[in-house]
Amino acid sequence: MKRLLIFLIAFIVYSCNSGDNKTTSSESKEAAAPAPLNTMGYTVDYSSSFQMGDQKNSEMILSLWKAWDSGDLSPAKTMFADTIHMYTMDGTVMGGGRDSVIAGGQAYRNMFTAVNSSIHAIVPLKSTDKNEDWVAVWGTENRTDKKGKKESTQLHEIWKINSDGKIALMYQYGATPAKMN
Repeated sequence: MKRLLIFLIAFIVYSCNSGDNKTTSSESKEAAAPAPLNTMGYTVDYSSSFQMGDQKNSEMILSLWKAWDSGDLSPAKTMFADTIHMYTMDGTVMGGGRDSVIAGGQAYRNMFTAVNSSIHAIVPLKSTDKNEDWVAVWGTENRTDKKGKKESTQLHEIWKINSDGKIALMYQYGATPAKMN
């Protein structure tokens, strides 16, 4: 048993000091550049070069979802850029100054007595060729209107974060979940 232990220690020490396993500090800091994406003949309009972004952007979008669920968008006002564009799943396009867009969003939210959301996934993204930040979020929104009618929507939203760390653009896609028997 003692010989086996000595052999294992010697093997580990040899492996750690082997010239084949050594990397310079610059090699370890730089990841190999990914191979260009094979777009299969499609022209990518915006970007096909993304990496993980800053988690603080995801936290900002989660805070916004919390404000939406609570029914009070006023705490979220500071999250938005002076000018915002929002494209919602029903085809509504809101654009303009922060105050008017938030007022429109608040008026819509006031149509519901309750909203409860769940998050399936959220990913902060960085478009490396455009140097722009985005957050993609997938979730379910459960709403109760003032007549007591309940509805659910599966959502996918992508939020653009400008260079000042403010929300400037949102695209929303949604689907009504299939009723399960």
